Amino acid sequence: MFWLLLADGLSLYWFAPDLLIYVGLSGALHGALLIAIWYSPFYSRRVVWVTVAIVIGKVLWEQSPMYDDLAMASWLGGRVETRAHLFGVLAGILWIVVAGIQQAVRKEHDSEAR
Repeated sequence: MFWLLLADGLSLYWFAPDLLIYVGLSGALHGALLIAIWYSPFYSRRVVWVTVAIVIGKVLWEQSPMYDDLAMASWLGGRVETRAHLFGVLAGILWIVVAGIQQAVRKEHDSEAR
């Protein structure tokens, strides 16, 4: 979870200079959802891929001009920072890819050692 918080926070700092105050955990939670579902033994690969596609689709929709980030602002007490969701998902995907590469390298190394 530290990786997701760090990646989300630094991404907002570097790529959202107009953002002065950010309160929330939603970006890291979007990334955590992807990581959790990806490694969960409780779901079939089909359910995993559908869930990943839905989360990525939601985040892409939030980045489009069709999304109104002020729609829930009065209810939440501020607007939804959709860039945090994007950075959280990207951090989660990066985690999954790097972990997959590490696992493949370990498997290859173990097979060569035998």
